This record gives sequence, structure tokens and C-alpha cells, in this order.
Amino acid sequence: MNGAKRTVCKGFVRMIRMAALVYAGFAGLLFVSQRGMIFLPSRYSEERGREMAARRGLEIWEADGVFQGWMDRGNGAGAVLVFHGNAGGAVHRDYLRDLFRDEEATADFSVYLFEYPGYGFREGRPSERAFREAAAKAHAALSGAYDSMLLVGESIGSGTATWLAGELGADGVLLITPFNRLSAAAAHHYPWLPVRLLLRDRFRNDEHLERYEGPVAFVVAGQDSVIPSRLARVLYEAYDGPKLWRLQEDADHNSIYYGSGSEFWREVAGFLLSGARQE
Repeated sequence: MNGAKRTVCKGFVRMIRMAALVYAGFAGLLFVSQRGMIFLPSRYSEERGREMAARRGLEIWEADGVFQGWMDRGNGAGAVLVFHGNAGGAVHRDYLRDLFRDEEATADFSVYLFEYPGYGFREGRPSERAFREAAAKAHAALSGAYDSMLLVGESIGSGTATWLAGELGADGVLLITPFNRLSAAAAHHYPWLPVRLLLRDRFRNDEHLERYEGPVAFVVAGQDSVIPSRLARVLYEAYDGPKLWRLQEDADHNSIYYGSGSEFWREVAGFLLSGARQE
């Protein structure tokens, strides 16, 4: 090999090494900062939280002296436990309270908007494990007080809702813009990274639902740019229990239609309550 060819070869090898270093460095950066990219909490003082809740007609919800989230207590024997998406806070999900409050079948249900550790003014740091541990305690605090309980999981909240249903049970589960596994959603956005190896928090909804047999309603956005609807479809197809698929064709991840009194949501509520009626 002459000098010119050797020079070109060395330059090519140098470029490959540099590219590999950049790739490894970027992958390492994502590994270290991933929770800051996955969990996007709004943080505010308790005073501020109470002010926002009061404007929305919500009361503070505590169990054993520990803040759990917000509630709108009903007069019936049923409860709805809501796990919201990865951004904002539970106090911002009053539209999910309104959804159940405005449906005749669930109008007297108590609605609990669970707050994650590290969100709002709740202490702790966001992680799958932290969500599970806190959710299990909240479920235990409510389960003895109601004859039936529905779980709602919105986006990443589907991970906590499906896990809780599989481990502790529920009369029905509503999943809004869910995924089958968080790794699949991450791979959609970063197809050139080994995200399945890098992720600390897995949220394996498909595995969680293998331990649950009750009704599950899937409400999916057809134009979802955050969690492709095909991932929800994979989760739906894998579930062997009673299930309902409802696609809002023109909706994006954050534009699901929650219009009260619509046939769409009346059917969803009726399906979810079928589990409680069978008891």
C-alpha cells in the first residue's frame, strides 16, 4: 500500500473512531438524563396547588397524613383512580374528573387524581418504582372504602394503571393513548439507539395485563405524534380479556376529545362498568 492509500485509510479509521465516540457519548448522555426527558413534572408550592385545586372544585386527598393528590368526592359506592400523563400535574387533569362526573353511569363516583412523587409539591423523585410504591399505598387506602374501583391511565400513566390492575385488581381499566412498552415508544423516536438496553424505567404494560382479566377500554389518537397508535394496537391485540377499542381518527396525543354526554364516552363508561356489574 502506497503512502497516499495509507493516509486515506488512516483518515477513514479516524473518522469511524470519532463517529463511534460521538455515538457512545450521546448514548451515555441520554442514559444519564433519561428521567429528565421522560418525566416532565410541574413543581409548585402546596399553597399554589391548593389555590389551583380550589378553582377546579377539587379537595386535597391524603392517606395516613401523606399527600396523595386531589379528589372530588361523590355519594356513590364507586371510585375512579386516575394516573395522569408524564407532564404537568394531577391538578391539571380536572377534565378527567369532569368526564366521569358528567356521565350518568358514574356521576356519583368519587374521583381521585393521583399525584406522582416528584410532581406538584409531593416529595420524592419520579421513577417507575416510585410510582408503583405510591400507587399501591393509594389503592390500599381506597379499596376498603368502595365497592368498585375503576383505574384510568393516561399516556405514561397507563404503565402504573396496568401494573396496579395486574397486581391488586380493578373492576375496569381505561387506557388513554397507551403503549405496549415504553421501550417501543422510545425506539420510535430514537431508532438508531439501543434504547431497550438504556432504559431504566420499563413500563411493560403488555406483561402487566397478562395478570388482569377485567374489562379494558383503549382510547387512542389516530394522529398521535408522541405514542404511535400502532403501539396501542399491539397492546390491545395481546390482551385476552374483555376489551373495547375506540380510535379518534383526527386526534393527536394531546387533543383527545373529552366532550361530556357524547355517545363515544357513554359507551366507554358502560363498558368499564360491566366488570363491576358482574361482581
